[in-house]
Amino acid sequence: MYDLIVIGAGPGGYEAAGHAGRMGKKVALIERGCVGGTCLNVGCIPAKTFLRSSKLFHECKEAAKYGVRLGSVEFDMPAVVERKNRVVGTLTKGVEGMLKRAGVEVITGHARLISRGVVEVGAARYEAANILLATGSRPAARRFPESARKACSIPTRFSLSRMSRRKSPSSAAAISAWSSPASSTKWAPRSPSMRCCRRSPPDANLEISTRMLQIMKRAGIEFNLSAKVLESKATPFVTRPPTVPNPAQRPIAS
Repeated sequence: MYDLIVIGAGPGGYEAAGHAGRMGKKVALIERGCVGGTCLNVGCIPAKTFLRSSKLFHECKEAAKYGVRLGSVEFDMPAVVERKNRVVGTLTKGVEGMLKRAGVEVITGHARLISRGVVEVGAARYEAANILLATGSRPAARRFPESARKACSIPTRFSLSRMSRRKSPSSAAAISAWSSPASSTKWAPRSPSMRCCRRSPPDANLEISTRMLQIMKRAGIEFNLSAKVLESKATPFVTRPPTVPNPAQRPIAS
């Protein structure tokens, strides 16, 4: 019988579990993937390592403007991925160590709520006075056609150790242009052919979104805003422009 069972070992889950453990509670943390969740393993941290590498690469290419000559500068994708793996590994070990010191029991597997205080993981059942759900979220891929779901996802992108500047595509499409697609503009060759098709999310900060748009347009990225992905082929994405309502059909405000 545990005082607390936390389902999900992302930043919210492992911090809550660790805090409860340090308070003297008997705590179990259940995770079906890796400790650290999306943020540490395939999200925020990998993105920051890629951003650091791409920024440094961009600065080296611009170094001659500041009187510094470096010769030929190349982007070594396998080395970038290797560094990302080292950073993620170091931080994961840090989280695991914190949980161990706090006395938190880490259980690997898919958790399923059976009743108010019972959780099932495989064939085992665990009881607790309190259960905290910290399962996070996942991309709404269901909005895309089945053929478009084969496009390279962010987790896959951060593991493409074989991709190099010489083998990168002459054009690419990014659905929702945020930090990861933006980082690609620092090293991707022939970037003027890159397209970003997205809907402006209603919760986006307008000032930040406008600034990002200006920066990425200067990098040569073509934008098709409010476009809808219909399918994915070997050729560029097929999109449908937004439907503009007929002004004559609009209701007249009273």
